[in-house]
Amino acid sequence: MANSKSAKAYIKVTKRNYLRNSAQKSKIKTLIKLTTDAIENKSEDVKEVLQNTLKTIDKVAGKGIIHKKKASRLKSKLMTQYNKSLKEEKAKPKEAKAKEAKPKTTKKSTAKKPTEKKTSKTKTETKTEVKSETKTEVKAKKKETTKEKSKKTA
Repeated sequence: MANSKSAKAYIKVTKRNYLRNSAQKSKIKTLIKLTTDAIENKSEDVKEVLQNTLKTIDKVAGKGIIHKKKASRLKSKLMTQYNKSLKEEKAKPKEAKAKEAKPKTTKKSTAKKPTEKKTSKTKTETKTEVKSETKTEVKAKKKETTKEKSKKTA
């Protein structure tokens, strides 16, 4: 318990401020719930409810009841939900048009062409060149080298 007269008065002030601040915090929570419900249900007055909520959050943060960074997080969360709902509404007409449109034709796949040989080669160039060659080319080269070796020995 407080000993001095000023400490007793300060207890009254803190109670009063606590009640006022908790009421403001509760109001913000209620407005956020109303706004998220309006966004999910896609009601007509979403924009007005959202503006009212953002305005109240700014006021409460300005008075120091909630931290400014918390206020910005809350506002950001609400705006992302709102923007996401707008994108979904715009995407629905496009999906309907896509169903009516003709099916797209698929492109033919093209095989990779081997790289050309260079006259002056470094170690890294020869390694990359070997990797890019196809299996059939490697087999053909092996056959050629074995034929050359057999001619030399004969």
